[in-house]
Amino acid sequence: MEKEKKITIFIIDDSFNNEENIIKLMRSSGLAAHTSRVEDDEDLIEALSKKTPDILLYSVGMELISVDETMQCIKDNASAPVPVIAVNRPKHEMDVVEAMRQGAGDVSAYSNPSHLELVIKREVEAFKCITLQHRLESSVRESERRCQGLLDSSRDAIAYIHEGMHIYSNQSYLELFGFDESGDLEGMPILDMVGVDDRNSFKTFRCGNKDRGAQQECKLELKLKNADGTEFRGEMEFSNASIDGEPCIQVIIRTQGKSKELEEQLAFMSQTDSVTGLYN
Repeated sequence: MEKEKKITIFIIDDSFNNEENIIKLMRSSGLAAHTSRVEDDEDLIEALSKKTPDILLYSVGMELISVDETMQCIKDNASAPVPVIAVNRPKHEMDVVEAMRQGAGDVSAYSNPSHLELVIKREVEAFKCITLQHRLESSVRESERRCQGLLDSSRDAIAYIHEGMHIYSNQSYLELFGFDESGDLEGMPILDMVGVDDRNSFKTFRCGNKDRGAQQECKLELKLKNADGTEFRGEMEFSNASIDGEPCIQVIIRTQGKSKELEEQLAFMSQTDSVTGLYN
């Protein structure tokens, strides 16, 4: 049996009847409504201190609190954004434009329950999507922060290239090529880091990969050139990446010294116990 879905609704109203009608309306649409009825700002602040509703219904014509004051109260006291619907009552009606300008998401009426039901469901689902989006964006920012930390502290020389120009380089990359700050490399062509004799082969290699639209990692061994003009051999590894949603190329450079050091580490690990450190 499918579990009944719940919805928490705050109702600003001076009538018990409207609250009961909302509970019945939600039940008929398959939702178990948990309602709290408030009549003024003090009641609303107290209710918000206990929980945050899925939606708030403001009954138009309340003398002790306006739509404007309701929105401000939510802003100051709710732990999360709350969608607000202005609901017209007999002899108390509000224009939809006026209500929305004051912060309400829409206007409905107790006399039109079918429309009110649809509006409530729409606003609740919309805010759920917005909340999920905010969580995902926060998660992405945290992941990017962690990735940035890993890049900055990596012993591998790593740079990001967009349209042939440097847009990011980590400390290992700067040290490898003899630069002090990442800003010194921003806007500098990656071609400038390649030895003069290997530049044509580098251009041919990169053009070939663009024509094939390769997504996999590609490697090229060639001569590289640091800031003082000294050339050294190294291996460039290219892979597709993105920064701030913009496509770019990640470049990892490994020199022969680094490769030799890695080989020695692997050889040592193969000959020793990983727990004790003793030779096998």
